[in-house]
Amino acid sequence: MDVKPTIRLAELPKTIVLPNPGGRKLVITPEESGVSKEQVFTSKDLPDEIPYELLGLVKFPDGSIYPKYKANG
Repeated sequence: MDVKPTIRLAELPKTIVLPNPGGRKLVITPEESGVSKEQVFTSKDLPDEIPYELLGLVKFPDGSIYPKYKANG
């Protein structure tokens, strides 16, 4: 993917597809979730390619602005 240092709003892709990074694991304890047992989520629970959709722009305290995407996996 070619990444430019700056991009116009009209040039932002409305959707992007990123590869599943693999090898990731998230454990949620009963105390965190309120469910009676530990929940384990891994990269294997997601597809090989994960689609994302553009939500809008985010402005950081330093004044820089970045696109914000939401995973649809």
